[in-house]
Amino acid sequence: MPKLPRRSGPRPARGSLALLLLPAGLTLLALLPFAPLGPFDARTGQAIAGTELTMSWAGALIEPLAAVGRMLAGAPDPKLAAIATLAWVAMAGLLLGAVRGRGWRRLAIAPAAALAAAVIFLTYVAFYMVVPLPGWSLSTPGRQAVIADLQSHTRLSHDGVVTAATNLRIHRARGVDVVAVTEHQDPRGSFHARRVAAGSDGAPAVIPGIELRGKSGYLLGLGLKEGIPLPDELDSRAAEAAFIRHVHRDHHGAVVALSWRLDADDVRFLAASGIDGFEIANAGHPDIPAATRRAVLAEARERGLALLADSDWHGWTGYWRTWTQFPTAALDATGPGSRAQQVVRLLRERGGERMTPVTAGHLGPPSTLRVAFAPWVETVRYGLGLSPRRLLGWWLWAGLLLGAAAGCRRRRWSPLKVVGGAGLGLLGAALLVRGGGMRLAAAGAADVANPPFLGNIGGWGLGVGGAALAAGLLTVAAGAGRLAAPALPRPRRLLRGLRRRLPRIPARWWRLVSDGTRLKAAWPGRIPPRQALHPGWAAAVVVMAALSYAFLDRTVAAWADARFHGSEPLKALSELGRAHWYLLAALAVYLIWSGRLGRARATLLFWSVAVSGLIADGIKVLLGRPRPDLFLEQGLYGFDFLRLDAHYLSLPSGHAATAFSVAACLALFWPGGRWLWLALAAAVAASRVLLAHHYVSDVLVGAWIGVMTVIWLHHNQRRPIRR
Repeated sequence: MPKLPRRSGPRPARGSLALLLLPAGLTLLALLPFAPLGPFDARTGQAIAGTELTMSWAGALIEPLAAVGRMLAGAPDPKLAAIATLAWVAMAGLLLGAVRGRGWRRLAIAPAAALAAAVIFLTYVAFYMVVPLPGWSLSTPGRQAVIADLQSHTRLSHDGVVTAATNLRIHRARGVDVVAVTEHQDPRGSFHARRVAAGSDGAPAVIPGIELRGKSGYLLGLGLKEGIPLPDELDSRAAEAAFIRHVHRDHHGAVVALSWRLDADDVRFLAASGIDGFEIANAGHPDIPAATRRAVLAEARERGLALLADSDWHGWTGYWRTWTQFPTAALDATGPGSRAQQVVRLLRERGGERMTPVTAGHLGPPSTLRVAFAPWVETVRYGLGLSPRRLLGWWLWAGLLLGAAAGCRRRRWSPLKVVGGAGLGLLGAALLVRGGGMRLAAAGAADVANPPFLGNIGGWGLGVGGAALAAGLLTVAAGAGRLAAPALPRPRRLLRGLRRRLPRIPARWWRLVSDGTRLKAAWPGRIPPRQALHPGWAAAVVVMAALSYAFLDRTVAAWADARFHGSEPLKALSELGRAHWYLLAALAVYLIWSGRLGRARATLLFWSVAVSGLIADGIKVLLGRPRPDLFLEQGLYGFDFLRLDAHYLSLPSGHAATAFSVAACLALFWPGGRWLWLALAAAVAASRVLLAHHYVSDVLVGAWIGVMTVIWLHHNQRRPIRR
């Protein structure tokens, strides 16, 4: 009797057991007598009676899809939890690759598996960040309180990504009755939001406001009047005090300070200057220092200041954790007017004891141990906080997946590949839609204050979404047996198949791509890889960059900005570091040149610039280092991890990576002029420092990435690049 072909998917018993154990374990956790979500009073950390958190049926039905995002977003500091989880995911991929690989193949499979796991996780994080999934809403029985969020933004802020209409719709879905739109620097967006609310049925009442950076920290002006000028900057404590008096006297509004950038002396100064309140909880910036928190609580008790819990929502995610409750009776006692006017009057009356800052879970700096084991700790906390409605969503999806897995096995498909690939494809499709909408808005919408920022976010969404969609479709096709097994590890076969199906594309375009796949596992060449790519070089670069970060970067940035700010010759020199010039040149040479030597060189140049640029861009987003202009103007120095804002993409320098990758290629092609090529690359890198676009450590790391990329690709290229 002939043997049946071996099934590629997981064993039915093992896969079904895993699908059942996950919701069963979460159900057991949910039955334990703990309530980690609260809601809690942000001042005392005590649970609030008579107030409850509710999740819509739509949010409950997509619970498994949103689970990882809600798990991380519910941590005391979501950003730290996400970074720790990324490290655990990469480590799990590394171990899985090491177990699955054999012999020397483990050296290639293990890092590739770690990279793939990290990329999939980051794709999910990007999806959760840009797609506002349903989240918690706050409610009180009998509408005995008015729920407010007194800090939010729209696309008329330089870093907002949602329209005013979307802002109001999401706030209404989260149970908010009054919302303050506090645009950065310019309050026109808040007045636009108020007009949008006036023309919408059921929209929350809007308090026009502004957010300004002061000498001490960030201040919110609430209840502003249209047409009355406001300062652009608060560069001294005297200017902060004058701003508080101006809002009180001319706008009859209130001023609230964000606590996360303040110290105890700043808190005491602002309280003495007549500020109306402080944010005791901010979902966007949860890391309020303990000393600052104590000072805020002390000043609030002594002076009756308002303590607020605000979202600082810019459009990222739909998960809500902060609200401020105003008793209806207390608002009515302030006099007639709209709810928005009554809220501002209550803030002015120093009615701090009559309002309650509410949080879902606890916000604040977590312990080192909790950060280190964030995936495990936050999973337990997530399970403890599941409601019956959300558990129902888990069991429903478990049943659907069991049915899908059984159907796949009947067709001899791989359930893991088909279901996993379909999920990855759905994430990619959502990112494509959202990224395309942002890109179109940046190109033509009138209500966008910073089109380059929104366009960059949209471009990332399109790129990541397209890659995820393609990877998901290929995975589904592989799981369904539509792709032959040898086609996946051998890209040239897949390319030849595509070439036969798309004959109109010129042959040399396909050769350029296929030549990029002609890498072999051996390390040919005259320079042994253990010398050229020794970890000691990386360690030396890291040490030099750290020393520059600590002792050199700020001094050089201030000196360069004073001497060379806006220099046109340096700008022209800096243009030589843009990657598209070399990518187009390499592409043109490859398509026109007839000799194999020229095509081999063009291939190395193209892939060196492309790969070094991708590596540099990935590290930029991961580290989120502010550029020197933010240090010179606002004093920001350090790292803001996983930041997509162009002003936070300083380390490493992409121009330096491109310039040195091109110089290294030219040094391999024509060794006699190697010092000239390296000198030109160093000049390009220096121009970035002198223009105060990068720090010294940025260009140092970028140069190392460029050179090492060329060395690695050169040692893995089949075709010779010399005669």
